[in-house]
Amino acid sequence: MAHWLLIALAGLILATTGLSCGGEETAEPPARPETAAVSTKGKTKSKEKPWDRTAAEAEYRLIRSELSLIKTGKPYLVLDFGRDRLLLKLKGAVIWSYPMVFAEGDAGRVAGFRKRFQGESGRLIRILTGKHLFAAKEQTSDSLLAIVGSAVKVDPNTLQRELPERFQLHWGDDLVLEVRTDITGTPVSRFHNAMIEIGRVLNLPFGESILVVKIKPEEGLTLY
Repeated sequence: MAHWLLIALAGLILATTGLSCGGEETAEPPARPETAAVSTKGKTKSKEKPWDRTAAEAEYRLIRSELSLIKTGKPYLVLDFGRDRLLLKLKGAVIWSYPMVFAEGDAGRVAGFRKRFQGESGRLIRILTGKHLFAAKEQTSDSLLAIVGSAVKVDPNTLQRELPERFQLHWGDDLVLEVRTDITGTPVSRFHNAMIEIGRVLNLPFGESILVVKIKPEEGLTLY
């Protein structure tokens, strides 16, 4: 499933970043702005609402990008910073949603992550390059895996069978989303965990961008 997991920034993110159409898509804005009728001393006349061209172009690019994800027929992850939510979507429909609660960092770290994700070209989609499970506990029942597998359209046998304590999702340009839960699990590989941590420390001077979020163990299982 990791090979097919994609990520897109949500509409409210685009509306606040001030992107123009110089990246992946060339957008044509709507032909006419919206109008509204107003009354002045018994007379009704039409008044045009202010039109934000930049926001309209960004929204159009978002729609085009999500359409490309829908065509894959595979689930994809949406980081919606505007509504502070993590979403899993399939063919445009939300199949999983959870509040994005940051365990570490501040507004500056979030802004830095968003800026690096989009880059100079204002990209909206990145393919997941890897993931790492640090620790997990308990065996998950086959019945629950069948339900999850049916929801995300994947073989239940390929899904994670233990509740995760902590894991990371990796994208290019040293972008990392770390997910933590409130359980204490058994390390999957102490050596591999140590190598990941050492790599992170060595990479910090070069500007690694990492976000750390906290979610419930069962929700972490679904996301992983």
